[in-house]
Amino acid sequence: MDARTTKLAMSAARTAADRNVLNAAVASAATCSPATGLVADRLPLIEAGRGIAACLIVAHHLTAYGPLPDIAASVALGPIRFLYEYGRMVVYVFLVIGGFALATSIQIERLDGRGVLRAFAWRYLRIGAPYVAMLAILLVASLAMRGRAFDPPLIDSVSGPQLIAHLFFLQDLFGYGNISAGIWYLCIDMQFAALYLLVVALGRFVSGRMWSEIATRQIVMAILFPLGIWSAWDWNRDPGGDSRVFYFLAPLVLGVGLAFWRQRFLSTSLFAMLVAAVGLSLAADFRWRLALAVVTVVSLAVSMRSPFIHRLAVPLIPLGRISYSLFLIHYLVNWIVTTSMAGFVAGSPWRAIAVMLAAFACSLCTALMFYRFVEQPVQRWARNWRPAERPPEKSQPASLLEA
Repeated sequence: MDARTTKLAMSAARTAADRNVLNAAVASAATCSPATGLVADRLPLIEAGRGIAACLIVAHHLTAYGPLPDIAASVALGPIRFLYEYGRMVVYVFLVIGGFALATSIQIERLDGRGVLRAFAWRYLRIGAPYVAMLAILLVASLAMRGRAFDPPLIDSVSGPQLIAHLFFLQDLFGYGNISAGIWYLCIDMQFAALYLLVVALGRFVSGRMWSEIATRQIVMAILFPLGIWSAWDWNRDPGGDSRVFYFLAPLVLGVGLAFWRQRFLSTSLFAMLVAAVGLSLAADFRWRLALAVVTVVSLAVSMRSPFIHRLAVPLIPLGRISYSLFLIHYLVNWIVTTSMAGFVAGSPWRAIAVMLAAFACSLCTALMFYRFVEQPVQRWARNWRPAERPPEKSQPASLLEA
């Protein structure tokens, strides 16, 4: 009996130690990310995933634009082909994390009609202000280099309507081309923010005087989850619809489901049913991109209960912190570095690889400066528009291990 009691005590001590490690990791993440305005506790695992995905997007674009990939392919065909063909799919990691971040950062129980508009304004400022700054820098650089063989591949001429459409993330819906690589994703992000907040407003209206957090979340789930499942089975199978949010609803809704599950508004069984319903669509039409989204959400759900994995993710928090700046600024930096060093390459594949690596390093350094002098001040400013939050209720989990 004494041995059994000792064993139980040791097991309880290990559980408490693991909980303390995980909570310390989360606290460290929050300390490292002041004024983020995105996710209240900046989970190390989410930040690590965001940072790694951003780096893969940079690598993908290095293999997609300019003459250097063709030169380097003579000695590194496999890696370049892999990054070109599959690097773009990590956008689905962004989509899952984006859905999770939106559902976690907006406390829907505090949103009335005015709060919904304020939440959308906050989202636009948080995403749009650094984006507009990047567009301004890109256009100025393009004009300065015009006629010097440094013209960026995606910019031929920019009309007034095209620029206005870019300012409101509407360029894809109106058929204008994007003037920077990857920013189509931001259009989808803003469309989903509008859809999510519209569903929240509808949930509040339906709830009427019986308005409560639980009832509204149930309405949000009753609307969004079937749409996400239908997207996996139908809309996501039509590439012609990739300018609209409905094409990408499956990974976004998986992220929302992950957030609700972690906040204990969604049971494990219902969350598993949501993931399974999306995953089963792969039997009808297998898509690597959607398979990656399913693997991502399952991996995140499992890893959220692992102190060891969170401990491994903590060193990547700084990379995740600058991931949005890296996503925004890398195309401009890659273009400047690779075109200005074209003479140095002189047809040498090894020099081409060296220049591509240098462009990657310069993108990281520039992203750090962009984050420090553009994104961080914008975060502080945008906080004034963020809907008021309330402290967590007693029923909320005290730690990730209890979620």
